[in-house]
Amino acid sequence: MFRIAPSPPTHSAGYAMAAQLPGSVVLSREGDDYSVFPLSQCVRDATNKYLTTRVLPAPGTTCTD
Repeated sequence: MFRIAPSPPTHSAGYAMAAQLPGSVVLSREGDDYSVFPLSQCVRDATNKYLTTRVLPAPGTTCTD
């Protein structure tokens, strides 16, 4: 017996959460995998910049790597 994995969530949940958190943004990445941080230099750079300087990426930022 096998199970079909559920579809990945859409960004709508992320945008809904960001709307409830003043000053937050959604950082998107083009891709179909879940292991975003280790695979995307853009995501790592944005995350590390926020953690070290508390500067968020611009709203609408999408990583393409």
